[in-house]
Amino acid sequence: MKTRSIIVSGVFFFFAIFFGTTASAASIKDAEGFMKAGQYPQAIAVLEGITEKSPTNALAQYELGNCYAMTRDLRRAEERYKAAIKLDAKYGQKIASVFKLAGREALNNNLAPEAQVLYFKAVEYQPSLRQPLADELYKEGERLVMSGLIGLEDSKFAVAGSLSPKTADQICKLYTGIGDKADDDSCPLFYLKGRNFCQGYNEKTGQRLVEIAKRLAKQPGREAQTKVYKDVASIFLGDRYVEKQVPSILTLDQDGYLGFELKGNEQSPWVKIGYGSFEFSHSQNAAYKIVLENGSEYSMNAPLPKIECNLKIIALKESEIFISFKKK
Repeated sequence: MKTRSIIVSGVFFFFAIFFGTTASAASIKDAEGFMKAGQYPQAIAVLEGITEKSPTNALAQYELGNCYAMTRDLRRAEERYKAAIKLDAKYGQKIASVFKLAGREALNNNLAPEAQVLYFKAVEYQPSLRQPLADELYKEGERLVMSGLIGLEDSKFAVAGSLSPKTADQICKLYTGIGDKADDDSCPLFYLKGRNFCQGYNEKTGQRLVEIAKRLAKQPGREAQTKVYKDVASIFLGDRYVEKQVPSILTLDQDGYLGFELKGNEQSPWVKIGYGSFEFSHSQNAAYKIVLENGSEYSMNAPLPKIECNLKIIALKESEIFISFKKK
């Protein structure tokens, strides 16, 4: 908050001087002298006296707004700014410029929430600024992304997207396009960034993530990575659909088989097996054990429970194991 206070105070001081007037009223000149000297309570006292006697003095209302802004009383500042605009619309652009510059300074100091508030204030006083501001921030963010400086664009895009739905859609398409061209390891980052700005679900993106998750699910020891892709895919396609496509437990269908290549101490995913006949085959010198869901170790000579059960294979050394199953 201290940084924000310094930023906004400095900006308001600059504009108070820049938009100063050569008005002949000595009392307003006195107030401006106090402002330049940083003596805002004295300036407020002078200007309050003027507006009390002459509430239609737009310049006094404007300068009083600047004084209150400098002393962090933004509620009173806005009251005076609005009074000034009501009397003379030209002050709208001046006040908008103050908030725009303050927003820029906030962005430069990585204060995105404060910047968003300040930019919206600028638009409130000058609505025509909305799209130009969004376009300006989008171009700056795009340059950062295309330069590989991923992450530095976040605050610019956050403000730009909030200012304009059109710009939010541009950001969505930018990230999605980059994600489509990225490899499997990198694409989730860009898809997630884009999703923050996309208005609807992108089925194509979700399906790509599902296919990656399916491939990972077949690789023992990749459960954590599989979950990451499933979680991101669910954002686009929904949990139920993704779980159906990439179940957390593999099912061994009738007349089907599953194969696993496991290194020492690696585990297969859980495999759901119905009651029936099945057999294990493995590579030469393979060593592994089979564990049931209740924690017990399965003996190759013992029957499985006469109900559906879940099991996993734990390799004791590098092994290739296949399970084939026929329902009774």
